Amino acid sequence: MSQRTGYHSSRLWLALRLPDLPAHALAIDARDDLVLAIIEKRHVVWASPAAIAKGVLQDMDASTAQLLSGCIHQEREPESEQRLLAELSAQLYAFTPYIETYVSKQIPQSGLLLEISSCLMLFGGTRKFADMIRQFFAEKKLVVVLGLAHSAKAAWLLSFNHFVIQGDENRALFIERLQQLPIQLLHDYPAQIDALAKTGFATLGDIARQIAAQSISSIKKRFGQEFAQTLCDIFGIDQDFQQSSLFEQPVVMYKPQEFFAEEIQFEYPIHQIDQLQAPVEHLLQQLANFLRKRQWETHQIEWVLADIYHSKETMPVYADTAQSHWQLFFDLTLIQLENRDLPFEVDTLALSCRNSQPIQAQSQL
Repeated sequence: MSQRTGYHSSRLWLALRLPDLPAHALAIDARDDLVLAIIEKRHVVWASPAAIAKGVLQDMDASTAQLLSGCIHQEREPESEQRLLAELSAQLYAFTPYIETYVSKQIPQSGLLLEISSCLMLFGGTRKFADMIRQFFAEKKLVVVLGLAHSAKAAWLLSFNHFVIQGDENRALFIERLQQLPIQLLHDYPAQIDALAKTGFATLGDIARQIAAQSISSIKKRFGQEFAQTLCDIFGIDQDFQQSSLFEQPVVMYKPQEFFAEEIQFEYPIHQIDQLQAPVEHLLQQLANFLRKRQWETHQIEWVLADIYHSKETMPVYADTAQSHWQLFFDLTLIQLENRDLPFEVDTLALSCRNSQPIQAQSQL
């Protein structure tokens, strides 16, 4: 009987962690001197450097942060964060078609995971590729932290330790680096971290040694299948054979998401609601053409009104049933506009539709 042998993965993953994503999504410059905290459920999820200097900490109660630093509060916008990640994914498609989104379930840390082994020759190697990614984010004034490893989850974890990317790293080095990391970096498993810490586990190396001594099944029995699978993904081992898997799972190819986004910039500022009717109708007719060509429909659209000083007001419009025609959204938009005053003289009117679906059979009758 032949023995199954280890297989050293040729894949290489680059994690792009965006520690200031809550701020970027709100168009806040993370380097600004403003004393500011972004909050969610009355707790701080992000604080500016100036607020941190005054003692504001992540997960601090919002009232405590206010008393301590006098900081300004802004509410977190997870949907805006997801939109920004989607936009970045579409732009990074020029570098690699293998892109995944990572969003922590427990902490405000999100980013993208790129499988880059197939494109390194094109871009001149790992180091040059990483430099290009840094430049890409620098031009957008977005803070990014990179992590490199043999698996997606390992790359994400290593992004927390700021290892310099040299270009000659290998799987053995990645495993060595992973073993140095504290178990607290397994953020999405707080109960398992607590239980491991109470029994003396401090690093991922301690977990690796436990697996080597008693197999992954002992971890699975005690901490559950999902946690065991995460460890297997991190270290690149097979649950059944406790070694590198001979057959790799195929990497999912990123498919750029199509969405509608158009705007009209007026020759002169508009200050009356009725002046918006014609441009609203024009943009909705463009949306209807976009949906009809793709056999799509939607429940929701979003208007953005802006002035020359970059002030913005967002106005979502919802329909009870999905639409592929423009007339109902036109009526619903006018109803909303008639119930409000323009907050400023409107210089630009923009329409977007990001959530569409194939037309249902009954909708085509």
